[in-house]
Amino acid sequence: MPFPDYSQFVAEAWGWSDESAVMIGTSLGIVLGTNPPYSVADFLAFYPKFGGRPVRISGELTSGSPVVTIGGSPPEDVDEFAAGQMVAGPGIPTGALIQSVDSDTQITLTLAATSSGTSTLKVYCQPLAPMPVLNAYIALASASLIQARWLDSWAVAMSLYCAHFLTLYLRSDGNPHSTPGQAAAAGLAQGMLVSKGAGAVNVGLQPVPGLDDWAQWNSTSYGATFATMAKCAGAGALLAW
Repeated sequence: MPFPDYSQFVAEAWGWSDESAVMIGTSLGIVLGTNPPYSVADFLAFYPKFGGRPVRISGELTSGSPVVTIGGSPPEDVDEFAAGQMVAGPGIPTGALIQSVDSDTQITLTLAATSSGTSTLKVYCQPLAPMPVLNAYIALASASLIQARWLDSWAVAMSLYCAHFLTLYLRSDGNPHSTPGQAAAAGLAQGMLVSKGAGAVNVGLQPVPGLDDWAQWNSTSYGATFATMAKCAGAGALLAW
């Protein structure tokens, strides 16, 4: 006996076609779709401070090859270079990372160069947060924000989303050399600063509002801006027939 067609069963039971389901979802403000690419380089274009001060090097590229020959006389200092650091510049694909430091004059990237010749490259050796953390929050933002809903404001929303969570990350885990006590104290929930004084050092904190009031999104300026935009994104019902 063949396996029953579940989609046909639902259509017959409810009397909805796939087209009707899409129109009903749209009328309720439910938006589906996929997102365009968004990388660490896109995020740093909005908030370069999170990438730290990049090291600039002169590199010889060969189109189709991930190997970069480091120029300069004497050669550039590569002591700070390590696998996982982002490299950007003319001829380097977006999102390229150092795969290996082969020698004082050569590094291999995770992506092949798109052009040949000498190029001035930027190597992000000391980002404020580790690159895996940056990429993890970008993945979280992309999974949470649908471009079809945010439209032209999507890139701004992605950047605000990531900046908010990175700020919270740096507040609690920004110092990798913290003692256990410092790490525990940094991870405790903190309220929002509402007042402060100089004499006798008075500080007033207000508990972070609940989820209905956007909770921790109020903890950073990035989050507050994101919440303001989110209240407007896709607002109102839309019925397309």
